[in-house]
Amino acid sequence: MNLCLPILAGALLYDLLWGDPPNRFHPVAWMGSLISRLWQHRPKQGKWLLFSYGALMTICGALLFSLPLLLLNRIPILPRLVLSIVFLKMSFSLTTLLRTGDKIARALEAGDLASARKLTAFHLVSRNTSELEESELCGAVVESLAENLTDSFTSPLLYYLLAGLPGAFAFRYINTSDAMIGYRTGDFEFGGKWAARCDDLLNFIPARVTALLIILAGSIIPIRSAPGEGNGAGRKRSLASLFAWQNATESPNAGWTMGAAAAILGLRLEKRGHYVINSTGRLPKPADIRRCIRLVRRSALLFLLLLAGILACTGVILGS
Repeated sequence: MNLCLPILAGALLYDLLWGDPPNRFHPVAWMGSLISRLWQHRPKQGKWLLFSYGALMTICGALLFSLPLLLLNRIPILPRLVLSIVFLKMSFSLTTLLRTGDKIARALEAGDLASARKLTAFHLVSRNTSELEESELCGAVVESLAENLTDSFTSPLLYYLLAGLPGAFAFRYINTSDAMIGYRTGDFEFGGKWAARCDDLLNFIPARVTALLIILAGSIIPIRSAPGEGNGAGRKRSLASLFAWQNATESPNAGWTMGAAAAILGLRLEKRGHYVINSTGRLPKPADIRRCIRLVRRSALLFLLLLAGILACTGVILGS
């Protein structure tokens, strides 16, 4: 019996109702704790030693968190179904991501820029937010919502489709490693290179699919315009805009979804000293965070319809 569709449905319902559990119960938090501890014991010198150590950290950690899930196939169907739903939910996050965006929007609308900066730095971005102006902060939130639609939702579910729960958890470990050590400064330059390149490779197709879904969602389901903006200002931008901004960021993938969101919402997205996406767009406002939340939610819905269709067709083929 193919349980993929009921497991997916159950995990999505779990996410919708409860979001993410506290960190002490969350496997992704455990991954982060392991990565942090392993990194403390890295070699103190030697580029290739650092590279090799980082590669072993990534490979062994991914195996540690993914292979034990194969044991679920050995237990009776009902407990397997329940545990699979819980574990699949732990591999992705959508509701908590959108709730975080909503909290930041509410803080900005209340004029509490300091709280909005802290929330953004704690939950969404690694950049220093302490000196960001309101428009820059709104832009950072929009960028993070768009990029995390790939990292936290479409990619883990796509790898669940391709390789089951082990695939979803292996991706999540590699993605978490990239987020923690995949930088180009100090020891991270070589120690985190393997994690960064693996993450780039694994997100290559999901990022492009997600960008197309964002464009599609914004085109067929109107996103309410921000106050003072003409109706549909961003939706008239063509798919060609994706190719104009795909290389704007250092990541080969982030520019796709960020560019798609910028095109649909009609926004200029900028990270000081790094990139500008859609330079002719207007500066983001708090209302644009809510517009982006709606866009991300609808893009996720399109992805789920696509995923459910694939699972249904696969079930028909396997059952024929």
